Amino acid sequence: MSISVEKLCDRGTLGAAAVLLAVPALAGGGLDSRSRVLIQLAAAAIAGMWATRALLVPAPELLQVRLTAFTAIALGLLVLLLLPIVPLPPAAVRLLSPRAFDVFTTALPGWPLRAPFADAVAVPDRWPPLGAAEWLPFPASWRPLSLVPYESARALSMGASYVVVGAVVALYPWPHEMRALTLLIGVLAALGVFQALYAFLQQSTGGQRIFWYQCPPQATCMGTYLNRNHFAGLLEMTWPLLVARAVMAWRARDPDPLAGRVQSGGLRSVAHLLGRLAQPAASRALILWGLVLLVLAALAGSGSRSAFAATAGSLALTTGMRRAPGARTWVVIAGTVALLAGFWLMFPQFTRRLGSGDIARAAIAVDTVEMIGAFPLAGVGLGNFAAGFPLYRARTIERWAFGVDVDHAHNDYLEWLAEAGVPAAWLTLALLLALGRGVAHARAAPAADAVLLWGLATGTLALLLHGLTDFNLHVPANALVFAFLIGGLVRMIRREGASGPFAGECGGVSLRLSRRPRRLAAGATLAISLCWLGAVWQRGTAEAAFRRVEPDSPLRSLLVPAQPISGELALASVQRAALVLPAAPDVQISLAHQLRAARPDDFAAAIRALMRAVWAAPVRAEALFELARLLGGTPEQRRALVDRAAALAPYDPRLGLAIASWYLEHWDALPGDARARARQLTDRMLAQSARIPRLGGQRQATLDAYRRIAGRDAARPPAVLGERVAGRSA
Repeated sequence: MSISVEKLCDRGTLGAAAVLLAVPALAGGGLDSRSRVLIQLAAAAIAGMWATRALLVPAPELLQVRLTAFTAIALGLLVLLLLPIVPLPPAAVRLLSPRAFDVFTTALPGWPLRAPFADAVAVPDRWPPLGAAEWLPFPASWRPLSLVPYESARALSMGASYVVVGAVVALYPWPHEMRALTLLIGVLAALGVFQALYAFLQQSTGGQRIFWYQCPPQATCMGTYLNRNHFAGLLEMTWPLLVARAVMAWRARDPDPLAGRVQSGGLRSVAHLLGRLAQPAASRALILWGLVLLVLAALAGSGSRSAFAATAGSLALTTGMRRAPGARTWVVIAGTVALLAGFWLMFPQFTRRLGSGDIARAAIAVDTVEMIGAFPLAGVGLGNFAAGFPLYRARTIERWAFGVDVDHAHNDYLEWLAEAGVPAAWLTLALLLALGRGVAHARAAPAADAVLLWGLATGTLALLLHGLTDFNLHVPANALVFAFLIGGLVRMIRREGASGPFAGECGGVSLRLSRRPRRLAAGATLAISLCWLGAVWQRGTAEAAFRRVEPDSPLRSLLVPAQPISGELALASVQRAALVLPAAPDVQISLAHQLRAARPDDFAAAIRALMRAVWAAPVRAEALFELARLLGGTPEQRRALVDRAAALAPYDPRLGLAIASWYLEHWDALPGDARARARQLTDRMLAQSARIPRLGGQRQATLDAYRRIAGRDAARPPAVLGERVAGRSA
């Protein structure tokens, strides 16, 4: 029975890993919530099968485990990544993240001394206060450091999926480890070839479809990706693996197939060449080299400047990492880079972009650095860049018309610094340096292993270099491939380290574990995997119900048109999601909107949903603004909440225009100092929205109301506000 369990786990783990590497890339990069849930379910299943194998399959009585500095750094990084989702007392929040404490106190009036919104709830002019007051957290409630803990938990779950894939590739005890690794490399090589072929077919037909889905107008679809830069990110990781397969196939041929049969010099040379090419291994190698050129051509056709620089740079660095690179090595590097340049320059979309600047990325980078300075120790929390960036995107809004839609820093390193904090970033750098040191020590591997090591290292380095100008590591499909490359490098280093120069430099502490503690650890891992599987399944079903009302995939099916639901059916669907996901701010905000649409008189339920949203994501100023409009209380109390929402949205012209319109509607009730603040806010939002075409109607309505107010405001000449703002927009 144990043998069958062992084989079942081995095959299941290998098959699930292959599916995880291929399917998300074919599903638009795995960006939608359904793909993310499937990735996590597959990763939890892999972890469960691995734990089952360790629990049931007979193992040696004693097992030696080495704990190295690499292990200690990884554990320290795990602690730092988990810290932002742990509830802490207000004093600790203030000490570790003063800026986060300021955000919480701004969005939660009364916190931490009193229950948030207690003053507003105490005035029952619209509804009895009992419903929402029952839900309110107790005074001085503990809070996590993360700006949106739910998003951080989701990001950690996705990160755990990547870690599982990398750990399986690096450490899983397959009976034939190199055969399993070669099979997974073949899956990725085939994926790269398919993407290249499909991209050429797609572009020849207009490039507006991915299978039977219509691409959104703003997307740059290529292959099965919505973004050509992410398509290029996949190819720059897979083509070195294809090169490694081609080199291994070429080396597998008979070097002298006609030995002893042809004697004359010239005839022997021709016959020798034909004989070498006629071998099955040589023919297979030539086919693989042709596929390498195909993938490089597709990579060039993407027009990605960053991919070109990353591919050339990684190729030069890894090919020249031999202990004493000679003239032949440098000739190969120069020739390959020249070939890459020729491919890229053949495509007009690349040559057009080669000389163009990129003001948007520079502005985003500067604003991100400012955000890093505000959250240096713990960051804003994993997955919270999009939530925290609106507080700091002044330059991005000023220089780019699509600055309001920035969800990523377009620099994986800056985004990691902003989300995880400086200490976690330092530990991550230490892990990468340790990995690079291991690769350097494993350079003296046998020929076949050295070729695979080169392919894995080149693909890894290419994506790391590409990360300087893009966010491929935040695309699930590419992150999974990157995790595979890291795991493959670790396996190759360990394989060489068993008898090579790396063996004597591992260091660390050796532990001998008997069967009992190993089985206890395997049982605990199996239990955690099952809990993870159940939690992801429950969250996935809730998110599926929510996405029926508010879909997150930009692709539109041409075979089965979308049928949006509304009314009581939409309300029931969102309510089911809200019961399972009470800490999801998007779900709670949507629930409030559905309640206001389907049951306009049910103020209490809508207010409860908005209070949950504000507590779950204090940085979401739109929830606080909606709450201010619904809550009862005096005009001063409502205005105080609107002021707080405005303070949380200094560079959000969409919400800022709505807040400015609210001020203008209540202009007569505003005191003098409030009118001055309202003027400043309106001026700023009209200026910020001048470059955003989609806000044209909202901006014009606000401008018209502003001019009417200015015309009858005795404290300010009528022509000053309207003419100055109109001239600025022109």
